[in-house]
Amino acid sequence: MFKKLFVLGLVSLSIAGCAMMQKSSSANASVSYTEHIEPIMRAKCTPCHYPDKGKVDMLDTYTAVRKHINDILYRIQLAPTDFDYMPYNQKKPAVTEAEIALFQQWKAEGFAE
Repeated sequence: MFKKLFVLGLVSLSIAGCAMMQKSSSANASVSYTEHIEPIMRAKCTPCHYPDKGKVDMLDTYTAVRKHINDILYRIQLAPTDFDYMPYNQKKPAVTEAEIALFQQWKAEGFAE
């Protein structure tokens, strides 16, 4: 009897684990670079970080943004009076809390393209 309950418990845990992994996998696609991150980058980081007039590190591709995500997150969350705050000199509107959350979620979910 104990053995049957033990096996039944293991099967139940396995099923629950699979369900959680499926849910997690579908959540990974909720924020993507193309749909969510790139529009923010274009709106808030041009012209400095885009090829047309950019004079500093280019952040105009998926690969570049992914490579620099920690620095991006750090700098967009600084106080606007901080020298390293981005967007620099407040030339563009600040990245909103909702946009920052999208960057954080994109990173946490594994950088979907």
